[in-house]
Parts: sequence; C-alpha cells; structure tokens
Amino acid sequence: MTKEEIQASIKSIMFSGAVCGIEIYASLRNENGYHTKKMRATDKLLSSTKDKVAENADDTIDAIVRASFSMGRAKTGALIVIEQKFVLNEYIATGILLDAIVSAPLLVQIFEHNLPLHDGAVVIRGNRITAATCYLPLSENKTISKELGTRHRAGLGISEVTDALTVIVSEETGQVSLTKDGQLYRNVNSDKLRELLGGTKSSEKTQTVWDRLRKGRKRHEK
Repeated sequence: MTKEEIQASIKSIMFSGAVCGIEIYASLRNENGYHTKKMRATDKLLSSTKDKVAENADDTIDAIVRASFSMGRAKTGALIVIEQKFVLNEYIATGILLDAIVSAPLLVQIFEHNLPLHDGAVVIRGNRITAATCYLPLSENKTISKELGTRHRAGLGISEVTDALTVIVSEETGQVSLTKDGQLYRNVNSDKLRELLGGTKSSEKTQTVWDRLRKGRKRHEK
C-alpha cells in the first residue's frame, strides 16, 4: 500500500462521525532517512520520565473494554498494549505514530480488516493512543498452548520483558484475553477485564488517597 493510500485511510478515521479530534503527528517518509526522522518524531512526541506511571481513567478503561468485546463479537483480531511504568518508546517507534484520545469507536476502526492500521499492536499511554501497527517481541515459552496464535505470543512476549498490560482479541474465537507479568488470563468476561485493567494504578497512589481520607475523618472528629 502506498504512502498516499495509508494517509487517506488515516484521514477517513479522523473524520469518521464517531471519532473527533484525532491528530496525526507523523506520516511515512521515503526510505532514505526514514528511520532517523521517525526516531526524532518519537522522542519529541513521546518524551517522558522513566518513573512515570500510566494512569487509566475509568472512561479509558471502559472504552478499552467496550471495544474489545465489540471486536470479539465480530471476531476482529486486536492487540492493545497499555503502558505502565516501563516506557515503551522502543516498541512505539516500530509503528505509525498517533496522538488520539482513547475511544471505543476509534479502537474498533483501527483494527478493521480492510484498513492498513489493523496489523500489529496499538499502544496506549495514559488516556491516549500513541501508535498503531507496532511490533512486539514474541514469547518463546514452550508451555503455551499450540492453539494460541501470534497475537497471544506477542501479548505474552511484551508482558515478559515489560510491565505493560495487553488485551488480546482472538480472530478465530472472538475470546478476549489479557497478559500481565508473563501470565495469560484467557477468555475473560467484561467484568474480569475491567477488574484487571482497573488494578493498574500504583499502590502508592492508592495509599495516598486513603491517607487523605483518614486525615479528613480525623479533622471531622475534632
């Protein structure tokens, strides 16, 4: 597919009635100098501190869950990586850079079979989709069931080398799974997926919230 065709497909997503405000910060370059320019664009768009914790607001989690099971019902394969403390710039740089608010319609459209963005993984940082068509390392775990394909191996692979969470939608069965810390949670329902995604907030932040509640209660008692 040519550069112009890819750009046209991206624009069709941008102006879809269900998706508003998406901005594309990078496009394919000619072969000469492509890698250097792309890495510079990645560094500029995705610069962040290494101790940054990705926080997934309730609406972002809800969008991921709704999109995953919508694609599952249609048996549309998908691979959605949610960044945590480990910065995923290395993997983001292998894809096409985006900067779009996470929404269920946008995720569904990205993974449509006939669109050029459907291959590879989407990477989410906070409440934004940073890139699509990203390549992930494949797990070499020999205990993985032979009935699982490349998406599941990629989801496991990235969870073995980073702390990212990955949602996998099977194109064959429509089942939704999640990988975390090298573990595969197969065929989860929407409540379980939401629970697993909702557990991504740091314990330090949770403790801070409880501390504030206790302090407020003590002031009230006084």
